Amino acid sequence: IENSVDIKGVIKADWNKETKMISVEYDTTKVTIDKVKKNIAEAGYDNDLYKGDDVAYRNLHGCCQYEREK
Repeated sequence: IENSVDIKGVIKADWNKETKMISVEYDTTKVTIDKVKKNIAEAGYDNDLYKGDDVAYRNLHGCCQYEREK
């Protein structure tokens, strides 16, 4: 998931394996939160704005999968 936010403007990204949450620090003059969340969804991870890509989710390693909301 950290690789999905390896984009210009993202300063730092930390993935917590226990909570399965990512925290992202970014420069609002270089990238929008919408772009960050869109990239995360394209990598297969749901968020409050976008549903993760189904194919990408199925391809995630088992340890990275989570119970998805319907």
